[in-house]
Amino acid sequence: MPLPTLRPPRIVDPGNQSQREVKTAVKQLDQPGVRKVTVTGVKLGTSTVKVPHQLGKIPTAWIIVDRDSPAIVWRDIASTMTGDVIPLVASASVTVTLQFW
Repeated sequence: MPLPTLRPPRIVDPGNQSQREVKTAVKQLDQPGVRKVTVTGVKLGTSTVKVPHQLGKIPTAWIIVDRDSPAIVWRDIASTMTGDVIPLVASASVTVTLQFW
């Protein structure tokens, strides 16, 4: 009688729910035909900077593509985001490349 073939166990990494949701959203936004704008050389600091995003509409999403130093960047909710600019703040001086959808 031959030995049964054993398969390695299937390892499922459920990961973080919010990470899965972000990956799903990015896949949808990365479809052909979705307008994306990349803005390079944006200098941010601890005070609000109104960054022109060049979309012509309020962004659906944005992501930091590159940064030159370790800093946390967030949207300043005390300022208004418009079809022309997005108010951003950083935890330290940093130059970033941003992508907007």
